[in-house]
Amino acid sequence: MSNFKKHHKLHSKLLVSITLCITLTLLVSTTVYYFYYIRVEKEQAFEANHNSLTLRSKEVINMTSIAQSLAFQMYRSSTLSKLLYYPKPNVYDVTAAMTELNNYLNSMPYIESIYVFNPKSGTFYIASSQGQNGLFSKHELADTDIIRVLDHYQDYKPFTPIPRTYPLLSASDSGTGVEQASPDIAAYTYLCYDAINSNEAINSAVIVNVSAAWMNKEMAANPISGGTAYILDDQGRLLSGTTLTDETLNEKEQLWLHTRVKKQETGYFVEDFHGKRSLISYTSPDGLGWQYISVTPYESVIKMASVIRNAMLLIAAIIALAGFVASWLLSKMLYTPIGQIVVHMNSLESEKRNSMYTIRQNILRNVIRGIRNLPAGEEPERLRELGITFQFDKDYRLVLLRIDEYTRWQSERGPDLLPYKFAIMNIASEICGQTYRVETVDMDEDSVLLMLNILDPAEHTDTVLLETLLRQIREACFEYLKLSVSLTYSAITSQPERLHLLYRQVQDASMHRFFQGHGCIINAQNTTDEDIQNTYVYPSDKEKKCWIHYCLVIRRMHTVCSKNC
Repeated sequence: MSNFKKHHKLHSKLLVSITLCITLTLLVSTTVYYFYYIRVEKEQAFEANHNSLTLRSKEVINMTSIAQSLAFQMYRSSTLSKLLYYPKPNVYDVTAAMTELNNYLNSMPYIESIYVFNPKSGTFYIASSQGQNGLFSKHELADTDIIRVLDHYQDYKPFTPIPRTYPLLSASDSGTGVEQASPDIAAYTYLCYDAINSNEAINSAVIVNVSAAWMNKEMAANPISGGTAYILDDQGRLLSGTTLTDETLNEKEQLWLHTRVKKQETGYFVEDFHGKRSLISYTSPDGLGWQYISVTPYESVIKMASVIRNAMLLIAAIIALAGFVASWLLSKMLYTPIGQIVVHMNSLESEKRNSMYTIRQNILRNVIRGIRNLPAGEEPERLRELGITFQFDKDYRLVLLRIDEYTRWQSERGPDLLPYKFAIMNIASEICGQTYRVETVDMDEDSVLLMLNILDPAEHTDTVLLETLLRQIREACFEYLKLSVSLTYSAITSQPERLHLLYRQVQDASMHRFFQGHGCIINAQNTTDEDIQNTYVYPSDKEKKCWIHYCLVIRRMHTVCSKNC
């Protein structure tokens, strides 16, 4: 199994990478779209909630106008005025007034009940669609909460609805077991009263209770977003939109209610409500000072986005799984042709690696000997590929190392002498590499050439450092290899075309080791100057004079001989 993975690693990586790219792209796009859809769905849910809450606010305000008109009409009614102001109206007046109240009740289905209160007699005249009807004293009244409202009427704004609940039957009736079948009534109470006197006590009052069930048709659970509605009234109470009961809040919920909702402009945010992540939508205060709040479970808001997300994740998982299976299968099919290419490439790479040193040495050797010109144009890149980092256009000098008594060493060690030359090249590179950029070349026979890029400008005038390094090379070769080497160094130049001339110079100068002895260090520039100074000049003038003198002597000899004869 491990061999299979090794052989098919290239193809598996290729196909798996493509699969992962597709899967990753799908996941990233899904993430982006998911958050975009969430934002859109939150805005849509907010718009739906806001429209419903705004409609409910308008209905409450409209109902306030209707209740106000109705209360004024009752106050102007001569029939009902007898109930409001007479301490003891007769039975006929009461019957006529109750009939009129029932007529109002029957003609307006949204009215739950109407109370007429006469403080002088302490009597409530009630017309209701269910529960208590007729005349009741304060002690007989089932709706005891209305007594509290009347006692504290100054705490409420005139004609501002008071959301509340009250029981249908009194405590005495509930004791008979009817209480279980008669739940409390949720209603919006509109209070109209006459309190024009010195002690600001109520002279009379008309109370209209509007059915919360009728008004909550749009306020109940929103079928679009599934939200639950709440009312934040002018008293700062948070009430359920359906039951009008006080909502219990923890400290965190109280905090965001008073800091992020109360008296704020219309908006929405996501927060925990009753331990559940919810979208909180709210309206700004209306003409009554009320705000309407809708709480929608966050899961229902992002339901569609979650469905899309899950579907895309499933698709991504299927693509990834299919891609892995396909990569495993296709790698078998692709292995044969690609495997042959890989084997061939590995073979070429191995050959290139094995012949790299030989190619580099041959190129440098041919350039130094003048057989090949220095690369120009784009060809220097070829030198760098071969590992040749020497800069021919920078300051450089050549150092020629020649093995002394090479013929004897060759006869004694034969083919084993080549590793010694490699060792000499390594020693020279190690010693000079800290000061120069070094390139070593095997020049065949007994010679090794060092090409040194000059890094220190002081070398143009001072060769002490160079000669110190050359002595270290000589001593290291003798100590580790038991070889004596003579070293010849050239002058400094920055002209690539002078490379061959410098090599010939150090090569010729190295011949002076026959005069200076083995292990010598020769400055090629000095030997050139000495050769120029010691150049032999043929004495042609002296030769001419000698020839003339010779001719004169011969002539005289012939003259003497002729006289004697």
